[in-house]
Amino acid sequence: MPREYCSKCSYPTQTCICSHIIEDRLPFNITILQHPKESVNIKNTARLAKLVDSNIKIINSQSISSINALKNELAQYNVVLLYPNRNSKELTSNSKNVIAIRGRADLHLVVIDGTWRQAYQIWQTHTWLHSLPSFHFGGDLESKYVIRKSKLSSQLSTIEAVSKFSEVVYNHETSSLDMVLKGLTDIWIKYSQKEAP
Repeated sequence: MPREYCSKCSYPTQTCICSHIIEDRLPFNITILQHPKESVNIKNTARLAKLVDSNIKIINSQSISSINALKNELAQYNVVLLYPNRNSKELTSNSKNVIAIRGRADLHLVVIDGTWRQAYQIWQTHTWLHSLPSFHFGGDLESKYVIRKSKLSSQLSTIEAVSKFSEVVYNHETSSLDMVLKGLTDIWIKYSQKEAP
């Protein structure tokens, strides 16, 4: 018998996370540039972020037409990239970099979604990203995304990175993002010995 899926969250009905979703509108525009392998990964958190803020766009990093359309769209915004690289600037609460970003009208945040290897591949392939003002978080970071292994404890999942940016730059309350991630984590742990969501 085929597995039934929730029409809203797209998870199997027995692991539906709709009760953990509180819709919110974040105070900036977001495009997530996603590696195609992440789009089919059940543990991916980019789609969780979109369940909270439906205005978030998720673009396949290998779709040439989508990338071209994105570049044309971004031309009308003040665009910043959240990705650590040798030219990225540190974001900490009330730092001059945060104040500078906060002062930009029509801010559009671009986030790269994938494993660190996949993210680096996207960074290397799409060299137009190199011309964007780029930022990374400073200080000690602690990921609560325990269902997916990372080599460094300071590496954040995509939804955590969006949440952190919203909190640090705009002082925007991010419990809606935190709640849906916790919901997925709790469900995954509960069913890990039975059937994964």
